[in-house]
Amino acid sequence: VALPVQVVKTTGAAMSLPLAFTMTGARGGGSGQLAVGAGGSASRVVRAAVGGPGVATFVATFGNVDRVERAVPVRAVGMPVAEQRAGSMASDRELSFAGFPGGEHGQLLVTAWPGALAMVRNEVAAGGGGDSPWVGPGASLSRQVYRVALATAAAELSKDDADPEVVRALRLRAWQPVSRAGRAPGIATACLLAEGLRAAPAGSIDADLRDRMRELVEDQQAPDGTWVDGSGTIDQTLVLTALCTRAVDDTGVRLRAEGAFSRNLPRLDDPWLAAWALASGAVADAELQGRLRDTLERGLATGPDGNRQLRPGGAPRHDGTAASVADGTAVAALALASEPALAAELATSLVGQHRGAGGPGAGCCVPAGGWGDGLTDLLALRALETSFRGKLPASLTLVVEAGGVEVA
Repeated sequence: VALPVQVVKTTGAAMSLPLAFTMTGARGGGSGQLAVGAGGSASRVVRAAVGGPGVATFVATFGNVDRVERAVPVRAVGMPVAEQRAGSMASDRELSFAGFPGGEHGQLLVTAWPGALAMVRNEVAAGGGGDSPWVGPGASLSRQVYRVALATAAAELSKDDADPEVVRALRLRAWQPVSRAGRAPGIATACLLAEGLRAAPAGSIDADLRDRMRELVEDQQAPDGTWVDGSGTIDQTLVLTALCTRAVDDTGVRLRAEGAFSRNLPRLDDPWLAAWALASGAVADAELQGRLRDTLERGLATGPDGNRQLRPGGAPRHDGTAASVADGTAVAALALASEPALAAELATSLVGQHRGAGGPGAGCCVPAGGWGDGLTDLLALRALETSFRGKLPASLTLVVEAGGVEVA
């Protein structure tokens, strides 16, 4: 770095004195005689080599007449390095981060988020999110169904976590299109309504609509155990069958659906479809369960936050749209509810995928919050509810160590 040093003579006499340079945090320096005329100025350039990030201090002296000292911050060349990890703190958990060159000159910032509770809180504050302008048909209704489900979940929170008036307004706005859709619904719509109203309190108007939708869906199950809603591929039929079976929650329905899954076992070699078959609750046969679980676990991959997620391999959702990573991860968490540790890891991955937490699409041309369209958000909400159900610990201790030394 070339640093100019200027000497200005403000009196009417010329002067010639040694001009000396010293520095710390950098290499260089030296001295030499400098003559300055009356009322004039002169300058010298000192060259310094900076060894690394930090603060470099430069001192210039002009004989014993004047002395100037400057402290200059030296910043690292390159981009900030950020890493994200997520995990449930219900039990002892250690998350490690690898070092990187120059890390000793950086700053360490650790942020802990309150997990699933924060997701519900943020979603309520955002009004249940919104859909991108390019989402498929029916997305508007699925968004309203999700908002009703979100309001039901938020009703159990304290008023500090969710303002009761905000929750009430959220539910009232969403209930109108939901109730209209329940007048003469198709199979897929009735199935969506039944799933969205799954947690409705007994005796409520929500529960009445849910039970009516369950009866309608059950009546439309084909003798082979499947549901078909218009045209679609066999993969779409299998996903719709799983969704309807889960929504109806009836023993006879599950028995017939299990037969459909067993007959289409070769199709269920796709981890996304295997996850749906397990999440439906229809598969009671131990051998079939084992084969589907093996297929599902083969499709799990480690995400950027260190937790496993399910990335669908090509089979679509029941509505024909492509399944996202959030769709796959949510359904996998529901499918593996009998394995709490793995289900919690998948649900924790959903926390990292939430757009408000910096997940895919955050800050882009999509609505803030949520994981995707209304159906994706509904599935994610169900996964979080199932995986993190239970009492919060009274307290937790977070210890940060750097290089084996406790720093916070």
